[in-house]
Amino acid sequence: MAKVVDFGLVKDATGQSPDLSHVNAILGTPYYMAPEAILSPETIDGRADIYALGAVAYYLLTGETVFGGTSLVEVCSHHLHTPAPPLRAKAPDVPEELEVIVMKCLEKKPEDRPESAGELTKLLEASGVEPWTADDAHAWWAARGDFAAAAARATSGTRKTADMFGKTVAVALEGRQATS
Repeated sequence: MAKVVDFGLVKDATGQSPDLSHVNAILGTPYYMAPEAILSPETIDGRADIYALGAVAYYLLTGETVFGGTSLVEVCSHHLHTPAPPLRAKAPDVPEELEVIVMKCLEKKPEDRPESAGELTKLLEASGVEPWTADDAHAWWAARGDFAAAAARATSGTRKTADMFGKTVAVALEGRQATS
């Protein structure tokens, strides 16, 4: 179960004044950053979070980030200029109605995305796509027992071994450790 707590948790930890501009500084995770967060972060609103949520949904449904690249500049350039690859090209079993909603979240212009989480909820409810339940999650993990066991082993060196079913688990990507 994924819980979206807050997309505003990233902060500059350099100790410099937040009022000062930082050359070549990007705050956020580039794989999930809305175009406006890259170009003009002072103008972002909740629709940047909708974009990030769309990027997370894309990853969860396909197993791949929306855009890859060999550098930060390349990934950011894709977010600015490249249309998101069709989700169902990578995951054909995803319902078409869900793909339409995720792709709408990944629109380049904020005004072309759902305006709020409430609007996104209404789109999802109206789509006819069956909601994912806790029982669905348990069945999915049970069917992938080896994967769940590997994930548990990978987190055993952290402060606390993650219970995949009943606790919020924060997993930092790119080789960092999981924490609960």
